[in-house]
Amino acid sequence: MLHHVIREDPRNWDRQLPFLLFAYREVPNTTTGVSPFRLLYGREARGPLAILKSSWAGEIHLPTNISQSAADYLQEMKIKMEKAAESASLTAAQKQKVMEITSTRGHRKEF
Repeated sequence: MLHHVIREDPRNWDRQLPFLLFAYREVPNTTTGVSPFRLLYGREARGPLAILKSSWAGEIHLPTNISQSAADYLQEMKIKMEKAAESASLTAAQKQKVMEITSTRGHRKEF
């Protein structure tokens, strides 16, 4: 993930580290099946969108002195998520091509 962020924004990649770390920590590990966040804190992480949803549902109350409006935040988050989805799609396509090439080179051997 870091490679893609550095490639997209080489001058400001360091500002994206907290977001990358959060994303890494909330995804379940393929070996353990549990996210690093859950291993450390014993519960699943609540991301920014989950908190905003709880606020809109009236389950929690957010402070009113936030510098950025919710609409601006959601628009910015949508743009970032679209970029992430596009990057993931491109990466998956590249990995698929490599897999197809390497799996067709093998020869069946019979003894």
